[in-house]
Amino acid sequence: MKLCDELEEYLEIVEAPGAIVCPEQKALAKLVRRAFEQEDIYVDTEQLARYMSYQRYFPFELYAWEKFIFTLHCCTYRRDGGLPRWSALKGVIGRGAGKNGYMAFEAFCLSSEANGIPDYNVEIYATAEKQAKRSFMDIHRVCERNRKLSKFYDWNLEVIRNYKTNSTITFNTSRPDSKDGGRPGIVMFDEYHKYDNRELINVAIGGLGKTKHPRETWMSSNGYTRGAVFDSTLEDLEAILNGEMPDNGTLPFICRLSDAKEIHNPKNWEKANPTLHYVGKSEYADTLFAEMMREYNEYKRDPIAGRDFAVKRCGITMGNIETEVTSWENNTACSRSIGDITGKYCVMGIDYASTQDFLSAGYMFLVNSEIRWLTHAWVCKHSQDLPRIKYPLEEAALRGELTIVDDIEIHPELPAAWLLETREKYRLNVLGGAIDHFRHTLLAKALKEIGYIPEHREGSEIVGNLKLIRPSDIAQIAQALCLEFGRKSITWGENNHTMQWFTNNVKKVSDSRGNIGFEKIEPKSRKTDGFMALAAARTQLYRLEPYNRSSSLTPADFGVWTY
Repeated sequence: MKLCDELEEYLEIVEAPGAIVCPEQKALAKLVRRAFEQEDIYVDTEQLARYMSYQRYFPFELYAWEKFIFTLHCCTYRRDGGLPRWSALKGVIGRGAGKNGYMAFEAFCLSSEANGIPDYNVEIYATAEKQAKRSFMDIHRVCERNRKLSKFYDWNLEVIRNYKTNSTITFNTSRPDSKDGGRPGIVMFDEYHKYDNRELINVAIGGLGKTKHPRETWMSSNGYTRGAVFDSTLEDLEAILNGEMPDNGTLPFICRLSDAKEIHNPKNWEKANPTLHYVGKSEYADTLFAEMMREYNEYKRDPIAGRDFAVKRCGITMGNIETEVTSWENNTACSRSIGDITGKYCVMGIDYASTQDFLSAGYMFLVNSEIRWLTHAWVCKHSQDLPRIKYPLEEAALRGELTIVDDIEIHPELPAAWLLETREKYRLNVLGGAIDHFRHTLLAKALKEIGYIPEHREGSEIVGNLKLIRPSDIAQIAQALCLEFGRKSITWGENNHTMQWFTNNVKKVSDSRGNIGFEKIEPKSRKTDGFMALAAARTQLYRLEPYNRSSSLTPADFGVWTY
């Protein structure tokens, strides 16, 4: 049985000998053909043609996979009763395929006269406003670029409305109780892998049924939140494709790699991202492939820091992961000269767990996109952990990498004195610094005396030059820092074995949300203070970016703190 062109085009791609598609797509092709053979359903080709004509307003044409799911979701009906055959589209697809463009086109079409249903409101949901607005703003830009659409639509940054149908397009991230009583024609969930629970989803769907032909669109890449909405939805979609349960009006569209081993053959990437079928034929697909190749090379260097490629681009599921922060080769490559730092711009970082144990401080520089780290450590001679430590601390002290303090604690004045002396010796322009929020108290007085004042609000302004950081601040820079190790773009001085030791004692930990954190491999005998001071300073690296690009700027241009 031959189907309409919009269906056959994609089915021929999937069913062709040697087709590069995942098993789920082959199963879907069989499901669709079986439905048209065994059920009394049809495609409203006149409506479909009107919808397809709207592509002229968009800066792209739909790919075959997009026309396929659009036709099934929006234009395929039961002859008995006229209801949509697949009222719920639930997709899992690699990042970059164009799902937001698809959702924008679908929302535009369903709000239009071609749908023919008045008050067919489109509500787009996501967990964050930026994500929720993405497809909405795609439509907004279409309207702005095609001013003749003002005959049919009015629009602002909150709502787009069709005059003839009175259908609106809006976006939502609000709490569920504020959405009770809605009257949507379709609800759309963008990146539903981010939902921890179904509370908002259930309320949004609960508003369906008050308008003719209610629909749902769920589109997402894979993510890191395990055991929640995404995993349960994926299990249902797999069961439908495997014939273990009826589809009940759900169109299960899954594109992913079957195994992590498939990642290393770029030809396989098309399984997760059907847009790549058009490499060599589409500028967008060519650009996408080039970007994916760049990310793949990062993934090869560091599969944890670059794991977004595996998870979001390729659809591979990963749970909690922990591993070394970088390879020993990358670690030792950091032991290179930091060069002349006299008069350069820098940021400061400090870390310690207890002043009766270890403490590290340092200055971070950015020179030609390379991070340079000048650091020193202090060790309390009476630390209870010293008998467990196998690292030759005395030799490190002789090399000048650390100071062994023969006292009951490392007095705050010691690191403060080093910071001041180093700053004055090299005439450094310090742009700011960072220290753990909970560790600042013991060092606060000594740091203030040498000019490091915690950031705080005075009226409407934030003043101060010392950021009190939390684990979330480290999480924001952790992936970038790991990749910088992989690129060998960090130096901390020739033969700095103490920094090598600190770094080799750190493990990366990936939580269920995909956030990277740093922890000790072993809590007593393997210290990490030097590495964590480096990480603290890395949270402030953005302050150095203007000076990395230009040497003509002066401290006054950017409010540099001088002493």
